[in-house]
Amino acid sequence: YQRRVRGMFESMSGTNSKDEKTELWLIRHGETTHNREGILQGQLDVELNQEGKLQAECTAEFLLKDFEAFDVLYSSDLKRSLQTALPISKKLNLEILQDSRLREINFGELQGLKPDVTVIFKDWTPDLKFPGGESYTDLEHRVIECINQILEKNNGKRILVVTHGGVIRTYCSKFLGFSIEKSFTIHVGNTSITKILPWKKNHWGNQSLLGRVENLFDSSHLRNLKKSDVENKP
Repeated sequence: YQRRVRGMFESMSGTNSKDEKTELWLIRHGETTHNREGILQGQLDVELNQEGKLQAECTAEFLLKDFEAFDVLYSSDLKRSLQTALPISKKLNLEILQDSRLREINFGELQGLKPDVTVIFKDWTPDLKFPGGESYTDLEHRVIECINQILEKNNGKRILVVTHGGVIRTYCSKFLGFSIEKSFTIHVGNTSITKILPWKKNHWGNQSLLGRVENLFDSSHLRNLKKSDVENKP
């Protein structure tokens, strides 16, 4: 009877004691000057500033010291993401696998500007494309497709994905059942870490993403950096 009940629960939950556990770690890139000044970056190829480089090094040290080995490292192909992934790659001895689908949303003609967001979003809907760019619905479709394919390809592995705030916000909102509109209530700090344990592979293509969130936008590994190193660097 107990085995039958346990089997029913595992079938409903999408878990199975024989399944290999997959871990998905989402890391936002380090800080850029555009971040600090409130300029829309989108898919502009902006580099990390000094603080962002220190954040990246600190994150790599944290991943090296505190956790068992990771298996694979993915990154957006934009410089700020690759520059964040590089020290992780070196310290963990992992090749950086680039995927352009992990890029930030394309803000089109607004990229490089510091616009009034109340004006931008006055008549906004998720399907509304920015002039010369994407809509948030476009972003959601490519992000979910990309990360689901990464999960399918790396079943049972510990996966690192270095990407952008909009990508992480979009994926986590979908995972938690939030609408695109609600996703804007979420703040994803530079080099913050989100750890997700997705459930069974046959759920990854579904509209409803299932699993357990263990860490959400965690920046605690930067605590000492904020107190010392950044203040003392030019």
